[in-house]
Amino acid sequence: MNAGTIVLKLMQTEGIGARTILRILRAAVEVRCDLEDLLKSEESDLFERFRIPDDLVKRLGPDTAEATNLLEELCEHDVRLVMYATDDYPMQLAQTLEDAAPPALFVYGNMELLKQPTLAVCGSRDVSSEGHEKTSQLVGYVAGLDINVISGAAAGVDQVAHNAAFMAGGVTTIVLPAGILSLNMTDLLDDAVQHDKLLVVSEFYPRAKWTTWGAMQRNSTIIALSQAVLAVEPGLSGGTFEAARTALKLGRPLYLLKSGRDERVTDGHRYFLRKGATEIRMQDKGLVDAEQLIETIRRRHR
Repeated sequence: MNAGTIVLKLMQTEGIGARTILRILRAAVEVRCDLEDLLKSEESDLFERFRIPDDLVKRLGPDTAEATNLLEELCEHDVRLVMYATDDYPMQLAQTLEDAAPPALFVYGNMELLKQPTLAVCGSRDVSSEGHEKTSQLVGYVAGLDINVISGAAAGVDQVAHNAAFMAGGVTTIVLPAGILSLNMTDLLDDAVQHDKLLVVSEFYPRAKWTTWGAMQRNSTIIALSQAVLAVEPGLSGGTFEAARTALKLGRPLYLLKSGRDERVTDGHRYFLRKGATEIRMQDKGLVDAEQLIETIRRRHR
């Protein structure tokens, strides 16, 4: 049984969550053995040394057909399973989220994009027309400077950001709040999008449905993979507020988009300015005052 099959089997098993799976993968690294050999250890030893449930092996059971079939289906869709502590797993994600890091990622597209400087974008689903326009202008400008634009494909600002990056000839990373097989990829992607300019990532079981918790966890992953965060029209509650607050908690510079004379400045915008966020202004002619943002991203990437 290969490591990918074991990880999928763990995800399928009731009562085994992401943190337990992460401990198992870390334990395999610590004792320098593969997962199958680790799980053949004495159950009492697994519990005492690694806090792995002492009945875990019994709960897993011998039947791996479902996990094996799912792994084959992922391969048919060109989806790769990237496990914690492997060469392709983003070190920045592990270092930033620590015990909350995803134990595995399911990825479609160009993993090399995560090696580029990256800006995370979050914002209102009900973005104003001006916020839509200014987000598109700013993100297009950033993407044109070879900066990877990362967001969550939600309605509103997220989709504006992804589309603006493509229109500028740049690259973008979509981090899903659900399983990578639970969504129709054609709903997210244009046929004209070049494969090497796109990365789609999910940390959830491939058939997992959307949940509020999953959306919040997805936001943490987006922020951890970035060098800076842009928030557009945050309120004082909801997903954008939580994402912006997580950015500050995780030590990511937070930027707020302010547009022209008719700008929409929300209470959330003012709140985060008081917390140390930086405004980016759009001038009347559509010029972007984003030099500080660009320099911050590149400096932190180095």
